[in-house]
Formats: sequence, structure tokens, C-alpha cells
Amino acid sequence: MLELTLTGSDHQRGLDHGHHFAEEIRDALASFKESLPNGDFAPAIAKTAELLDDTFPEINEQLHGISEAAGVSFDDVFLFNNRAIVDLVDETCSDVAVQNPDGTVIVGMNKDRPAPMNPYDKHFLSRIYPAEGYASIGYGHVGRIWGHGMNEKGLCTAGTAAHPLKNKARLPSFGSYFVAPLVLARCQDVPEALALLERIDPLCDSGNYLFCDAAGAMAVVEVTPHQRVVRKGEKGRIVATTYFGSGQIEHQKNPAHLTESKERSCTIEDCLADQREITLAEMQNILRQHREAGPVCRHESTGVVTVFSWIALPQTLEFYFCDGLPCEGKYEKYGLE
Repeated sequence: MLELTLTGSDHQRGLDHGHHFAEEIRDALASFKESLPNGDFAPAIAKTAELLDDTFPEINEQLHGISEAAGVSFDDVFLFNNRAIVDLVDETCSDVAVQNPDGTVIVGMNKDRPAPMNPYDKHFLSRIYPAEGYASIGYGHVGRIWGHGMNEKGLCTAGTAAHPLKNKARLPSFGSYFVAPLVLARCQDVPEALALLERIDPLCDSGNYLFCDAAGAMAVVEVTPHQRVVRKGEKGRIVATTYFGSGQIEHQKNPAHLTESKERSCTIEDCLADQREITLAEMQNILRQHREAGPVCRHESTGVVTVFSWIALPQTLEFYFCDGLPCEGKYEKYGLE
């Protein structure tokens, strides 16, 4: 498993990321640009970068560092990180958080990608120690500054895609991928995460954000460019897959997608219902589920593949990462140093 520890200022962390993966970033950008539709994206990039400079300048600082160190243009790196500008959003994923009767908290996520996986979607285990803000551990993507995980205060973020009927991006606006690193660096609990998300507006794409902290507070925020719905945990448990579980946001008319997403959610809910306490071993078992209707661990034959899986224990700051299919791999234990 690739590991990368980034420390210091936003610009310095970008430089270190760019130096470490310079060749991979150049290759990834070349492959990514081949997948882009025809069009002039420069105006949208300029307007969106200006918005970020005015609101969360640390994002552009990191992207400038990556582009300088890797020897590629800022515009290319920016679009690679904020690809929702051109509607290239196709993740799926499964998220679950639990607070057990004894108060212990556990969070899990499977990262899924359409198969075969794009050559530019390389990932690594990330430890971040910013000059300002909270340290965090999670996953990162080569050439990109985003990824979910857990910070030093025990706040966890996870996410899934979702596809609303009304999905026209408003520009300039934030890409959803920037939310998690901002939350992990700036927030210590779910109330702070929800308050920060209120400031991040408008968003140019859609999906679910799961937040869970060491005290057991948990919520899923369903977002589109035009709507936001907060769904709270019930009986210390909450699940998110690739649809809007609140029922308050209308989906695209894709019955097969919705059926699969709901069946996957039901698989997780049924596993939770069968167990009074969700231990580390039981969370691993949930993320490895292969139930015919709604498998959580997804193989390439289904058209979607689980590329990695992680589990966090916010109260002890333990982080377990499985690279590849969770049914075949081992969850290795990591932590913040």
C-alpha cells in the first residue's frame, strides 16, 4: 500500500505531494484529459478558482504546489480535482456508522468505482499534519487533494455519489470533493461539520456526506446543486449508499440504479439488525457481504468494483485499511503518529 505523509503549510503539502508523485501525476493528467468532452473549460476554471481564493484559499494553495512540483499547469490540476465542472462524477460507494449500546463508535466505507477502473484513479494511505488545523488519516488520490477519513479529534467523513433528477451545476461553485479535506482540517465534531457545510455554497454536484464523531453524533447530508437535506442517525446507526435515503430529493429515472442502491442499503441494514453490538470483526463482515441482491463488496463482473475499504474507531483513533476487495484482502491497522 502506498503511504504518503504531508506536513506543513498548504503550499508545502502540495509541493511534497507533487514531488512524490510527479511522474504518476503527469501520466494521470494525460489519461484524464483523454476522457474529457470537447469544450473550453478555462472560463469555468478561472471563475471557480477565484471563488475558492475568496472563501477557502488553502485549496488553491495546495493545487498550486502540486502543479509546480509536478511540472504541469494549474488549470489541468484544478480540473483534475474539480472534475464536477464537466460532470465526470461516477463513484458509487457504501458508508455506515454505528454507536453501540456501550457508547463505542465505529465507521466503515467501501470505495467503489466503475469497472474497469480508470488509469488515473490511483490511491494511497494519507496522513496529513497541517501547519494550521487538525491532523487526519484517510485515503488520498494521486494528484488530488481530496479523500475521506478521520481527524485527530475523532471526526470521520465518508461519502457516496447520488444522481438527482435536477442536477444542473451552478458555476462558479464548489466541487463536492473539496468538502471532506476542509471538514477534517477545520472541524472537531458533527455540529461543526454541518455548520461548515452551510458555508460551502453553491455546490456544483450531488451526493451524500456522512459525518460521525467520537461522541456518537452522526448525520448524512444529501446535497444537490439546488437542495440539501440532513438525515440523522436512528438508534445509533446510519447508512448511505448511492441514492437519497430521505425520500425528499427526486432521483434520475434509472430504476436499475435505484434498485441496486436500495438493495445494497438493505443488506447493510439487515446486517446491523442482526447484531446488538457491531465490533471491528462484524464491521469487516458487513463490508465483505456478497448477498446476491445488493452485494456490499462488489466485483468487476458486476460492472462496479470495490477498490478499497476502511474502518475507523474514532474514540481510539484506530484506522484500518484494506487495499483491494475486502473479501480477499486484510484490514491493516494504521494510526496518527
